[in-house]
Amino acid sequence: MAGKSTDEQIKEDFCLFDEGSGMATKHLGSFLRICGWNPSQAQLDKAIEDWDKGNGTIDYSSRIAKKIKEEIKSEETRHEMVTAFHSLDTENTGSIGSKQLKKAMKNMDMIMTDKEIDELIKTADIDGDGSIDLEEFKKAMAPPEES
Repeated sequence: MAGKSTDEQIKEDFCLFDEGSGMATKHLGSFLRICGWNPSQAQLDKAIEDWDKGNGTIDYSSRIAKKIKEEIKSEETRHEMVTAFHSLDTENTGSIGSKQLKKAMKNMDMIMTDKEIDELIKTADIDGDGSIDLEEFKKAMAPPEES
């Protein structure tokens, strides 16, 4: 069933494509979409490269289920960030300025000084234009990378 991402459901979905000696790599995209992950062509090519047994087939493994669940969660997080950005971009300009950010913080009962708002924007404003665009917002909101 589309969208489910439990190990058991992923395995059941895999079995729909398993021809007895594994799933043909040509079916990987369809399988992943049934699981709820809509990979780019580059992601699909990488998955085939990583999972192909060398004969054009893929065997099910918990590693595959784990990767699918991670990608689904990552797509959900990206969608949530875009939604949050658009809720802050009340003027639909494609960027968030100090006026919009201050209003949003006030609406969330988070009173901040102009200096604090300016510091938040300065921290996220990579291109130095005085506002935060979507890409800057996503980078600012992303969890720190593990080293």
